Amino acid sequence: MPIFARSCLAGEPLTIYGSGAQTRSFTSVHDVVHANLLAAEAARAGRQAFNCASGIAVSIKQLADFVLAETGSAHAIDYAPARAGDIERFAVDNTKLARLGLQFDTDWRGMVRDVVAWSARSPSGATVGH
Repeated sequence: MPIFARSCLAGEPLTIYGSGAQTRSFTSVHDVVHANLLAAEAARAGRQAFNCASGIAVSIKQLADFVLAETGSAHAIDYAPARAGDIERFAVDNTKLARLGLQFDTDWRGMVRDVVAWSARSPSGATVGH
């Protein structure tokens, strides 16, 4: 997300490796912090491992199209060969965290807007943790 935002804001084209049909689950940094606090404070969490991801599936092409629209970029998407070992479908079971009371923010478009706004204000090109 931040790489796409910075590229668009810099007037550069976006590069998608592979077809763009690969999916990812974007998770708000706020949800990650909340998940850690819940796991640390819940006695029933014990020493378990938890999957911390929103569970929504967004294709890389969907993400790129939305970032282009949000930034007003007129650039096209450049496609490059898929990278070796790239994951086609990222799926996660977050029910253990849901049982602790975490409700993930599934508004990935809102997360993109936040990252774009933050990237536009950041003179160093640093990224927000989304």
